[in-house]
Parts: sequence; structure tokens; C-alpha cells
Amino acid sequence: PFDTCSECMLCDTKFTLLRRRKSCRNCGICICTNFSCSTNWRAKMVPETYNVKKTSTVKVCTSCDTLAKRFQHSLLEGRYETALELYLTG
Repeated sequence: PFDTCSECMLCDTKFTLLRRRKSCRNCGICICTNFSCSTNWRAKMVPETYNVKKTSTVKVCTSCDTLAKRFQHSLLEGRYETALELYLTG
């Protein structure tokens, strides 16, 4: 659960008063705002229900970002089997 998360699930950095936890708007894991752990997506890339504050960008973890980019490239290159495998991983 997000409320009990005491450290970033990607880099294990402890959350403090100055280093606040964020939630990946795609998969929901607790992340910090380090460049190696999170990035921003346009809000149109996630369902509206994931963007409660109706911001123009949403914070996502780098794992989701990497997976989404690999999925997109597979589709653009016509590698549909690879795209399907990536889709099924979540």
C-alpha cells in the first residue's frame, strides 16, 4: 500500500520530509523523483481515472516508460509478436 511505503521501490532511497514519495500513474508503485526512477508522460497516455488532479503531465516509473517505448517501437517496426509479448507483461 502507498501509505506504508517507506522507500522507493526502484532505488531503495528512504522517503523523508524533503524526499516525498510519488505514485507511478501507470502501475502504482512508490517511486522517488530521481531522474533514474521517474519521468513524465503527457496525461493522455494514461486513463483519466489515473490523473485525479487533471494535470497536463503525470509521473510514471522508468520501468513503465521503458516498457511503453519498447512496445511502441515493436509496433512501428511490424514486430507484432514482440509487441503482444510486451503487452501481456503488463
